[in-house]
Amino acid sequence: PVKEQLGEKITAAKEMLANLSAEKKAALQSVIDEVEAVLNKADASEEEIKAALDKLNKAIEDAGKPDEGKPPVVTAPKVGETFTASNGLKYKITAYSSKTKNVTVTGISKKVTAITVPDTVKYKNVSFKVTAIGSSAFTKQSTLKSATIGKNVTSIGAKAFYNDKKLAKVTFKGTAVKTIGKDAFKGIKKGASFVMSKKTFTSKSLKYKVTKCTTSAKEVTITGTSKKNLTSLNIPATVKYNGMSFKVVSIGKNAFKSKKKLKSATIGKNVKSIGASAFAKDGKLNKITIKSTVLKKVGSKAFSGINKKAKIKVPAKKLKAYKKLLKNKGQKKTVKITK
Repeated sequence: PVKEQLGEKITAAKEMLANLSAEKKAALQSVIDEVEAVLNKADASEEEIKAALDKLNKAIEDAGKPDEGKPPVVTAPKVGETFTASNGLKYKITAYSSKTKNVTVTGISKKVTAITVPDTVKYKNVSFKVTAIGSSAFTKQSTLKSATIGKNVTSIGAKAFYNDKKLAKVTFKGTAVKTIGKDAFKGIKKGASFVMSKKTFTSKSLKYKVTKCTTSAKEVTITGTSKKNLTSLNIPATVKYNGMSFKVVSIGKNAFKSKKKLKSATIGKNVKSIGASAFAKDGKLNKITIKSTVLKKVGSKAFSGINKKAKIKVPAKKLKAYKKLLKNKGQKKTVKITK
């Protein structure tokens, strides 16, 4: 552990060099060279390593003090510059202008049980938005149990939390995530939960509610539409939200009730249930296509008041079962169920 501390402190000291005066830079570099020799010495004793660590800590402290009679020199941040916060999180500046100041989290300098990626971080008295978690940033954090992701994060890199076997809970403070890289959460605890700050959302005018969100299952219910004059409806098999893909497994109660202009509806292949009165009083609805072969439940009056000449098309192999399932759901006897 002492050897690891010395290695981390050498890295921190090297990051300071660019911001020091020539005199202080030379002094600190001299100590860095000296302690690196100890670190690389195969038979260095623990006492030698501790002494080297103490010496480097003192040199870093001296380098951080203002020059006699002069204010400390602080250079402006620049794109590509890296730094480590006091909590051990490592960052890289990805944007720095008058309008945009962004950083990516690239890792952490120690083993932890919990990680919080903040909304913003300060560096050189400048506040930066934390907009990304880099590839492999927290790979193989063997003690990590929970992670909180700040509201400004828009992307999570490949293998960001790969093989964090104890990671059981990931909390998203926002809903800005657009991309999650390959294997970002592969190998975390089986059944780990993803907690959303907001469980309801709208995509392509359709309203959804998250009902399940774990490593093994991500599901939503469709609850309605933001479109007042809906004429056609296509319920997809899946929908994306906060960088993740969710199966659309149910249509909620009253979801499309009284949609007077609705003429056709297609129900996606993952829908398992249709709620009571889901399409009630849709007088012009005359064409319904059910793609799902996993439909198990249809609520009362689900199709009450649809067009009396409507046709409900179902998968051929489910014709017999679905005729029974759809019987007495409020539709007129003239409504036909076909394959």
